[in-house]
Amino acid sequence: MSRGGAGAVVWKKHDPRRERPPLDAELAGWEIRTRRASHWNACRDHAGRTYHLKWVFARGAAEREFRNARRVAELGVPSVVPVGWGRHPAGSFFVMEGSPGRAIYDLDGHPERGTSLRLAAELGARGPSA
Repeated sequence: MSRGGAGAVVWKKHDPRRERPPLDAELAGWEIRTRRASHWNACRDHAGRTYHLKWVFARGAAEREFRNARRVAELGVPSVVPVGWGRHPAGSFFVMEGSPGRAIYDLDGHPERGTSLRLAAELGARGPSA
């Protein structure tokens, strides 16, 4: 299933207050929702929580998204809870926990408006999409 083939998945940084959901290079147990040339989006329920995964086919991108998600949370914008990021054989990944706001990757549906903090706050204030 995975583009990267066999290999290790390594968590580089995670929030020690958050449980890390199981994750391997084959994405066993994850429901892949979006497949793009640059990344895949997936989700899974684990231990009573919903986790979202952005499986990026580039190094460094997931770390940047993890830092950005933490910054958005520090600003008080309702969004996802960053769990951690790491590397897989074909790139990097970012794991986030669901929230009352929209998931960060939902902003992909608004390319003409960009992903500014103002837009994130506006979408978060609306609550989950129907």
